[in-house]
Amino acid sequence: MSLFSSEPIDPKRIPVVFVHGLAATPNLWVKPTYALLEDPVIRDNYQFYAYFYPTGLPLSHSAAGLKKEIKNLHAYLKGHGAGSNADEMVVIGHSMGGLLTSAITRDYQGAAAEIYTKRVDQLTVKTMGEQAIVELLETPPLDCVTRAVFVATPHRGSSYADNWIGRFTS
Repeated sequence: MSLFSSEPIDPKRIPVVFVHGLAATPNLWVKPTYALLEDPVIRDNYQFYAYFYPTGLPLSHSAAGLKKEIKNLHAYLKGHGAGSNADEMVVIGHSMGGLLTSAITRDYQGAAAEIYTKRVDQLTVKTMGEQAIVELLETPPLDCVTRAVFVATPHRGSSYADNWIGRFTS
């Protein structure tokens, strides 16, 4: 799981992070990115990143990875003179990527007590699972993400999850 950019990181531009959907890759965003870069105002003011994650992992793992990558990018930008641009991030999620985007922009603090009957540190989950749960449920949403865009995101579920396509891709 990681963020990619096709150009060197530029702290003077506002980061836009694209998140692909189920059974897709960051390549999904190549044509939209090039189309956006044709506009000189967008090209001068925004820098595009794509988040890659294996879509077979549990949503909590991928969302926690996205949150961690955005935190790392934000810290890097701030450390390299980004100023307020680093605090204006935009995240655009397609389909399942929109669900990841939703997960990192919501405040779940305190929700672990409502979801689990045990404290997170007492759960019998692997280290990666515990870290994902703590990252999503016990840390505040990212202040540096000021806008989230959802493209064909199944906020209320999808019939594909139960059919052969959903089972095959997961």
